[in-house]
Amino acid sequence: YDAIGPNRSVAQATVSVGGVPLHVFSTHLDYANTSYRTSQLLDLMDWLPKFSGRQIVGGDFNSTPGTYWINTMTSEYYDTWAD
Repeated sequence: YDAIGPNRSVAQATVSVGGVPLHVFSTHLDYANTSYRTSQLLDLMDWLPKFSGRQIVGGDFNSTPGTYWINTMTSEYYDTWAD
């Protein structure tokens, strides 16, 4: 709580698509404090690999293309927003 600030979390659900598990995540990173946003993103990036298989990660990253937060996510995940 101290590192990531108040009222922040990640929702996770696993659904079966044609018998294949798909992990779906949604989050909302801090908008006002870039230090909190960075900590939240790094915590998220550390947590996601614990779910093996296919994943979709979405949410409000309070960032625009080319920023640290988007570039960090797209270093591991494909950005469908660009399409």
